[in-house]
Amino acid sequence: MSQTHYNSIAFLHIPKTAGSTLQQIIRRNYKSDEGMIYEKKRMAAFLGLSEKQRKKVKILMGHFSFGLNVHQYLSQPTTYFTILRNPVDRVISTYFYIIRNPDHTHYKATLDLSLYDFVKNGVSPVGIDNGMTRLLCGIDDTASIPFGGCTGAMLQMAKNNLAQYFSVIGFTDRFDETLILLKKIYGWRIFYIKENVSKNRSAAPPPLKLST
Repeated sequence: MSQTHYNSIAFLHIPKTAGSTLQQIIRRNYKSDEGMIYEKKRMAAFLGLSEKQRKKVKILMGHFSFGLNVHQYLSQPTTYFTILRNPVDRVISTYFYIIRNPDHTHYKATLDLSLYDFVKNGVSPVGIDNGMTRLLCGIDDTASIPFGGCTGAMLQMAKNNLAQYFSVIGFTDRFDETLILLKKIYGWRIFYIKENVSKNRSAAPPPLKLST
C-alpha cells in the first residue's frame, strides 16, 4: 500500500508485543497533538473531538480490537499496523507481567498460581486464549467468548483483515526487520533503546506522552 493512499495510521497494539519500545519510536516521529491513545473506555472522549482535531490525528494507538473499526471515526484515509508474537512466548510474558503488577485486573487471581495453573484455569481469556485472533478477527466483544471458544472461522477472519486492512504486519522475533519496514512504508525515523525487558520478561510500560 502506498503512503499516498492514507493520512493516518492506527496501531492495533496487541499486549506483550514490544509496545513500549514502539511507543518511544512513535513519540519521536509525531507531535503531541498528532497522536492519540485509543481504547474502548475512552471512546466518548475520542468521539468528542472536533472535526478539526480529528484531522490532526496522524497516529492512533491502543489495546483495541479491530472490531471497533476505529478508522470510521477519522475523517481521513487510515491504514493499520500491528506486531505479532509467538503465542506461547506471549502467554508466558503475560503471566509474568500480571504477577509483577498489583494493579492489574487479574493480579489477585494469578498471584498464587503457577504458570501451568494460570493457563489451565483460563484466568485471562483475551490474554492467553488465542488473544491475537480475538483482537484481529473483527468481533468487538470477544471477551464474551469463553476460554477455548475461538473457532477456525475466527482465525480466518483475522487473516482476511490482516490482508485487507494492514499495511505493516511485524513480528517481535524479527523486530529490527519490522522497524526497517516501518521506516520504508511510513517514512519514520528509527532509533530506539529496548524497553520493558527484564529477566522476568516484563515490567510496567511507561505512559505514552501523546494527547488523550
